[in-house]
Formats: sequence, C-alpha cells, structure tokens
Amino acid sequence: MAAGMTNLRKDNTGNPLITDASEPATGYSDAIAPRRHSRFIQVLFFTLKISITVFLLTVIIHKIQPQEIRADWHSVNGAILALGLLMTIPNLLVQHLKWRYLARLVDPAVTHRDIFRSLLCGFSIGLITPGRLGEMGRGWFLESAAKPQMIGMGIIDKILSLMALSLISVAALMGMVVIHEFPFTVIYGLLLTLAGLFMAFMLIIIFFPNRIRYIVRNSKRAVYRLPWRNKLFALLSAVDNFKREHFWPAMSYALLFQVIVLMQYYVMLSAFSEANLVSVMALSSLAFFSKAILPVAVMDLGVREGALIYFFSRLSVPASSVFNASIFLFLTNVLLPGIVGSFFFIYNLIKKKPS
Repeated sequence: MAAGMTNLRKDNTGNPLITDASEPATGYSDAIAPRRHSRFIQVLFFTLKISITVFLLTVIIHKIQPQEIRADWHSVNGAILALGLLMTIPNLLVQHLKWRYLARLVDPAVTHRDIFRSLLCGFSIGLITPGRLGEMGRGWFLESAAKPQMIGMGIIDKILSLMALSLISVAALMGMVVIHEFPFTVIYGLLLTLAGLFMAFMLIIIFFPNRIRYIVRNSKRAVYRLPWRNKLFALLSAVDNFKREHFWPAMSYALLFQVIVLMQYYVMLSAFSEANLVSVMALSSLAFFSKAILPVAVMDLGVREGALIYFFSRLSVPASSVFNASIFLFLTNVLLPGIVGSFFFIYNLIKKKPS
C-alpha cells in the first residue's frame, strides 16, 4: 500500500476514514492539503498571548495594591501552606492513575515509568500553551506502535478532566443559587449554558464517534482547513479503544482529581485568610471553569487570578489572599511539574533525534 495511505481505515459501512492528518487519505485527486501556518503567525500569536498575560497580571496587581499582597505574608500560616503544597503529591498520583488507565486501553504493555515520564513531558508542553492544551500531546512520548491512538487518548484524558470540572461547576452554581441564594446573573447563566453544551458535545464525540466520522467524511474540504484537524483525527482514532464501560472508571479519576485541586486551593487560601470549605470549592470551580474556556494567556496566568478574584468578591475574603493562594497553586501544580517535565522532554528529544 502506498505510504500516503498507511493510515487509511474503514468504518462499519466500509467507507474510508482518516486517522491522521498527514495526508487526506480519501483516494480522491481533489484532496486538500492541510493548511500550514507560517512561523511568523505562530510567533505573532504567542507574543500576543504573552502580552495578554502581562497586561492581566499588571491590572490585577495594580488593583489589589502590592503592599496588600506583601502584608498577607505577615499573617500566613506556614503549616497550612505546607499542607497545601504537599497535596500536589496525591494530585499527581491521581493524574498518573488516570493516564495509565487510558493508555493501557490502547497498549497494555506500557510501563509505569513510561506513563509517568509522558505525563511530565505533557506538563512541560502545557507551560507554553494557553489552557495547558499542550498536555494533550502526552501520548506522543509513549513508546507504542499505536501512536495515533495514544495521542487520541491524551485528548480524551483532557476532555474527561474538563467534563469533570464542568459537572462540578454546574452543581456548584446551582447550589450557590438555590442554597446560598446568590443572584443568578448573566455571567452565571452563560457559564451554565457553556458547561451544558460542552458536556453534551463531548459525550457525543465519545459515545457516538460514527456521527462525527460521517461529518468528517462528507465535509472533507472544510475539515482539512481546520487548524486542529490533527487532534480531531487522533481523537476519532482513539475512541475505538474507549468503550462506554470505560467512561465511568476514567471519569471517576477525573472527578477525584478536580476535587483534590479544589481542596488544595481551599487549604492554600486558608493559610492566608479564613474561608468556608463549601463556598471556596464552589466558587473556585466556577473560576477554574471560566479559565478553561478562556485559554488566552500563557499558563493561564492572569485569567485564573482574575476569575478567582471576581467570584470571591461575593465573599468577605481579601483579594490579596485569593491572589496569593492562586499563585501558589500555579507554582505547585503547573510550574514545578512543568519544569521537571522539561528535563524529560529534552531527554526524549535527544533520544529520538532522527525522527
């Protein structure tokens, strides 16, 4: 079979299906080559994201006042803050277990060591991508013959985490409105709508992939112009291994991971100021979901802090404490694992230099 057709597969109806975007393996001469973005455009967008990040952080720090941020450190509870830092360990453990479960659906022979290393490599890519979307590429770092399926599982991993956050956010929003009688504002209505639409769309992709395949097959010209077409093809390739009976075990890991992060933020916030556990977890879930649907800044800096300050403005929690706790959460959950993962990432690049 020709090299350009090695990724050609067929669905249940015998129609050709593409699992990789390297070439439109449709067999037709009018196939559209994938659109390539120039390096200039990439640099321009990355520069824009850095500018947005710096702007948001500058505005937030100016609004809070730097002296208030420094004043928080005079009353910080070191023991509670240390406990929050240690919660990074179960955080990483749950992510490892979730990724191991998904990766072994494709290749049961994948080792713990390779899974953890690919997880850290994904963290390193997430450092320079908005919304940490680069973490979806963690499947590329696994030694497996089913590379497209592994990459697709990395996307499913990210989707499950976002679905878990969406589910918790919807429950939190309804609880805050009904139980705590928070006013149902336009912002809350928008978040509720987006969370519902996102969960519905992701469930369709996971449980009804043939519908998406049908759209792809009958919209070749439009699909091959999409900038994220590679992720779509990898995802469709992976869902063959991800059955309905796999959803809830994987979703349980995703929900547990989100709960740990929310509790970790509560502990870190408690080190700076008194706060209610239920209220903090509910409002922080809304802020984190807002951050997830607005991937406009590098490492989500500024967006996460701004969203937290906005939602916590309804509680008697100082904005400086909200900001400091958010920065510590970023340092322990994003920056530190990303830095450690960058060493594995560089090692992997050197090891696979010919490819």
